[in-house]
Amino acid sequence: MAWPIRGEGNANIPYATDKLHLVKDTNWISTFSGWAGIQSYQNAIEAEIELGHAQPFDPHLPVGGPAYLNALRNRAHDTGQSQNTQVVIAGLDMDGNPYTLSATLPNGGPYCPSAIAAFGVQDSTAVWLMSTLFPSCESLEDVKRLACFAIFQIAKQEIKVGHPEHYRISLAVLENGKQPQRESKTYSEMLKWLDDWERNMRSCFMSVIGPHGNSRSNPIK
Repeated sequence: MAWPIRGEGNANIPYATDKLHLVKDTNWISTFSGWAGIQSYQNAIEAEIELGHAQPFDPHLPVGGPAYLNALRNRAHDTGQSQNTQVVIAGLDMDGNPYTLSATLPNGGPYCPSAIAAFGVQDSTAVWLMSTLFPSCESLEDVKRLACFAIFQIAKQEIKVGHPEHYRISLAVLENGKQPQRESKTYSEMLKWLDDWERNMRSCFMSVIGPHGNSRSNPIK
C-alpha cells in the first residue's frame, strides 16, 4: 500500500510515500504501517553496513530478521520515537520457503504473522477479503490483483486514507534465487488492471460464499 497515516493533533492525514523497501544485500521486502520516519532508520542502518561500521544481516530471514528488527527498535529508543509502528519483513528461510516476521516498534518483539495477514486501517476486512476469495485464484496474477483489490476497495471507503486517486498501490513478488520484483500502479492503471478481473471475480465470489461454497482445490502454492 502506498500511503501511511501521519497524526497531527487529533487528525490523521494520509500522504504519499513508497511503502515497500528492498532491504540492501538481502532478498527481503519490508513495509510498515504507522510512522513513516522508520524509513530513515532503515536507510541509516544500511549506510552503516555499506561503510563497514556494522555487520551485514544474515540473508536467511529467520536468522537475520530478528536482528534487523532489533536494530530498528534500538534506533527508535535512542531517538525517543514512541509512536507505534508495525514493521513487516518478508523473505525466505534456509530451505527457500516463504517466511514473514513482524514487530510493533518501539516495544514489541518479533513474531510470525498468519499466512494471509494485513496491517493498518481495516486490516481485518482486508484479511477477510483475501481469505474468502483466495480459493478462486488460479494464477499468481490473480493473487496480485486480489491483494491490490482489497487495498483499493478499503482505501475508497476508509476516511483515514481517502482520495486513493492521489496515490499508488505497490506490490512485490518474492521467488527463491531471485531478487524481489517490485511494481506499483497509479489510480488510473489500477482501474484498467482490475476491470475485467473484477467482472470475473464476481461470479467466483458468489461461488465461494454461496450455500455450497467452493469445493475445488486451490492450485496456488
